[in-house]
Amino acid sequence: MEKGKLLIRNITQVQAKIGALPPAKRILVLSPHQDDELIGCGGTVLAYLKEGAQVKLMYMTDGRYGIMSGEPEIRNEEARQVWEGKQVEQMFLNHEDSHLFESDAIHSLRAVIEEFQPDIIFTPWVLDQHIDHQYTTGFLQKALQQLPEFEVAVAMYEVMSPLYANLMINITKEFPEKMRMLENYKSQLKFMHIREITEALNVYRGKSMHLKAIAQAESFHYGEKKFFLSVVDELISIF
Repeated sequence: MEKGKLLIRNITQVQAKIGALPPAKRILVLSPHQDDELIGCGGTVLAYLKEGAQVKLMYMTDGRYGIMSGEPEIRNEEARQVWEGKQVEQMFLNHEDSHLFESDAIHSLRAVIEEFQPDIIFTPWVLDQHIDHQYTTGFLQKALQQLPEFEVAVAMYEVMSPLYANLMINITKEFPEKMRMLENYKSQLKFMHIREITEALNVYRGKSMHLKAIAQAESFHYGEKKFFLSVVDELISIF
């Protein structure tokens, strides 16, 4: 029962902020593969860029198994094309796709957090289907535990698995550009339903806000550092 209370409690804390961006000047986005950042929180990132925020996109793996040819540089080049002309910094760790758990990515992640000092970190939902998504957020938990004095908000985003949302951001204005940018992930569009998944998820989340003025939204499980660490511990222990 106590675990359920932990998850429910934070809903009321952010209810009044539905549709609005949490205040932040420095945004760090953790993307296991080259497309997760756009699918999960691309509209929100675009909204932050309009506000003049500094954005760093950190790609954890080379994404080699997401393309038939197995050439990882294709995924990185697509990511560069997606964000071309936008004021973002991209960092490619290039750990082997689907083997993030064998990497030392936690050390790179901690170093980036210490140097960049983000106000908010976006990371995949810890129970998302892909193992790299799970380990990205697991590594973030470990990195933050090693930085006890550093305070930051964390927003887990959804890609392959809908999450338990306690924050929804209105991306109606950003949605058309997000979908245009998605077209640059040609290797993924060729073999996967990422266009349909992205559109369906954002439309569903928008309509679930029950306001006709909001057509599309992105959803997150959001909280301050202490809450994030507790939620990850709770969910891992349950599942």
